Amino acid sequence: MDALLEPSEQERRCYYIGLPSFPRLVARSGTEPWTPRVDQWSCPIEKRLRVVDEHAIIEKWNDDSPNSLRCQVVSLIEQRGLYWHAIDVLRIGYQDLPDAPIVVFISVEPGTLSWRDGHSVATQCRLLLAHYKLYDVQCEIKESRLIKLAAPMVLQLPDDAGTSYYAPDMSLISDCVGNVISPIDTPTWGGTSCLYLRDRHTDATYALTCRHVCFGHIEPGHSVEILPSTAPSQSSASIQKHMLQPSTTTFDKTLSTL
Repeated sequence: MDALLEPSEQERRCYYIGLPSFPRLVARSGTEPWTPRVDQWSCPIEKRLRVVDEHAIIEKWNDDSPNSLRCQVVSLIEQRGLYWHAIDVLRIGYQDLPDAPIVVFISVEPGTLSWRDGHSVATQCRLLLAHYKLYDVQCEIKESRLIKLAAPMVLQLPDDAGTSYYAPDMSLISDCVGNVISPIDTPTWGGTSCLYLRDRHTDATYALTCRHVCFGHIEPGHSVEILPSTAPSQSSASIQKHMLQPSTTTFDKTLSTL
């Protein structure tokens, strides 16, 4: 049975054909055989990602309670020691077909997860989805790389700290998109904020940033412990992380120029 389920090299390489990052398949919970699809000119038919519109998974996945579906999935992959980068809930399908099934994608570092271990995680994730009556949602694990766009610390930044000639010094300590933020427990360690999101239920405003800006690089098998009272079952997706805006380094540098 394993021999039938384990993807071939062609399936690993071509399963996500059409996606810009050319990810490789590790494992999937679906048991249907995969065969490459081609058009009338024998060219591969590509896949594309789509957003999830109206579906029961939206409310269940966005539940912020400690025992929610999302927290259980994160807890599962952390307990299994996956070197993971992201979890995405998206539709994926061939460009020539209207149907695009919903998939929970788990992205892992290339070369860190075998098919056997990945298939076990994908199957357990599928059982969690079935527990929440999401029978039409599958789980797939693919390889991806986390690419940091920030310059290494060994490089010297220009005297203007990256601002343009027309940007005032005070803009670095404003709440503009793209300004430097840092965890309060590691104030010299900075990242940037992205777009702002507003909670329609509480009218609270949140700044979106990358996971590694808040929690840093996490080794496989290591959990994120924010507070001493944090339960092991709680994940970084449901625990508050206090941040500084701007970071201490940016504030001190700006203050010295005033």
